[in-house]
Amino acid sequence: DRTMNVGAILLLGASLVVAAHTAFGRGRSSGAAVRVESSIGRHLDSLVVADISARWKTIQLGNTTTIIYAFLTTCPACAHQKSHVASLLAPLPREQVITLSTESGELLQGYWGGLLAPPLQVHPATLEELGLKGVPSLLIIDEGGVVREAWMGLVTDWKAVDLQRLVRKATRE
Repeated sequence: DRTMNVGAILLLGASLVVAAHTAFGRGRSSGAAVRVESSIGRHLDSLVVADISARWKTIQLGNTTTIIYAFLTTCPACAHQKSHVASLLAPLPREQVITLSTESGELLQGYWGGLLAPPLQVHPATLEELGLKGVPSLLIIDEGGVVREAWMGLVTDWKAVDLQRLVRKATRE
């Protein structure tokens, strides 16, 4: 009985992981980053997120330009560019960078190895509302809470100056 219960729990857990990845488009963005026009212009005042300890809270956006990077720990493209993304985002002020995943805190703990603030958990519907169909995705939100840039896919060919240019452009718009 106990073995069957453990097996059922493991099967349920695996099913939930597969469902979450399928629902959020894991693997759809395996090529170079493309601009996600459907996200541009959307307004975002706040995000409901959970920290590593699974404490849910609302964070306000719109006071400063904010860069959001969405990923999954099991996404091959995300894993491929993890260190590169960290090197792009680390020079930016920490209060301007938010990294998000639809996965739980225990999977996210230590993900950036101290280079960036710990990732936050977000409900998949939140990312879908922003027009994001998969990961990895990067958004730049201006001081008014408007999405000015949205990209999905690999940014391994981006240099720090490329990201800085996009941030400056978003700040001027």
